[in-house]
Amino acid sequence: MPYIGKSPLTGNFSELTDVSGSFDGSTTQFALTTRIGGVAVTPVVEAALLISLNGVIQEPTTSYTVSGTNITFTSAPASTDEFFGVVMGTQLDIGTPSDSTVTPAKLNLSSALLPATADGAALGSASLEWSDLYLADSGVIYFGNDQEITLTHSADSGLLLKHTATADDKPINLTLQTGETDMAANDVIGKISFQAPDEGTGTDAILVSAAIQAVAEGDHSSSSNATKLVFMTGASEAAAEKVSISSAGILTIQGENTNTTNATQGVAKAWAHVNGSGTPAFEDSFNKASLTDNATGDYTATIANDMGSADYVLAGTTATAGFFTNAVVNRAMAAGTIRFITSNDDSGFDTDNNSIALHGDLS
Repeated sequence: MPYIGKSPLTGNFSELTDVSGSFDGSTTQFALTTRIGGVAVTPVVEAALLISLNGVIQEPTTSYTVSGTNITFTSAPASTDEFFGVVMGTQLDIGTPSDSTVTPAKLNLSSALLPATADGAALGSASLEWSDLYLADSGVIYFGNDQEITLTHSADSGLLLKHTATADDKPINLTLQTGETDMAANDVIGKISFQAPDEGTGTDAILVSAAIQAVAEGDHSSSSNATKLVFMTGASEAAAEKVSISSAGILTIQGENTNTTNATQGVAKAWAHVNGSGTPAFEDSFNKASLTDNATGDYTATIANDMGSADYVLAGTTATAGFFTNAVVNRAMAAGTIRFITSNDDSGFDTDNNSIALHGDLS
């Protein structure tokens, strides 16, 4: 069956018409035609011509250029110059392939697909996106001119994000960023969610089971970015807030029936175990600087980091003959010190195994 359509442009090497008869020492541009048939020649590039003046091969683009069917010499040939030229065929014009005619089988890439220059080409564009990306087991995505950040597939396990630099202080840093331009109170800045969406029983089972999110505590400004970190878990529900750490470092835990407990308020701000036998001393303590022995069973403990005021709670015990007796009897409370005496069930003074704890706010 004969070919239907526009014939491809092909050609063999052809000798050019001698144009030396038009050389006059001032003209630089001459028409290009074949010596046989006088067919106009349109070279694709300068290098598609072999041009000789006086037996010397001329350098393409330097000694001459081409435009359409004309050749232009950089310097006008003299009237005595001799010319010889050959056109080395013409480029095959296959036209534009029809849609969906270039298949993967025709491409059949067997080596790397590279851009012309480093950082010289994008894969897809803002309006022409690729669909899916498939990588083989242990496939790696490299980031950066030095490829120092890698994302590697760990077969049947997960993904490995790594900073390959071996110098000190080169951690991997994954930053979750929001494009929001006006952060207000309760806006979520970033979130990581955990889910089993393919669980066969459905309903609650396919809801988000747990999450960690950063939430703005108030309007962000040039002088504030107060944010709390929220830990969310689910029982028979989409994951909800159960624990949070405020921008001030206060830990809040949700208890039964949605009641919440400020864990920071609940912990002891200072405590000590005092041995009054011999030279009184702290056997162990927290937030205590020193101990003063005022009299038998009468002590003053200096607080290393002061309480906010004297309005804190003091609790304590004494031990005699292996059992606990009366609680500590308060003698004097101040933000920086606590003076206390100890007694037992016989109304005597205990000097051994005394324990005190302070609850309240630090200054």
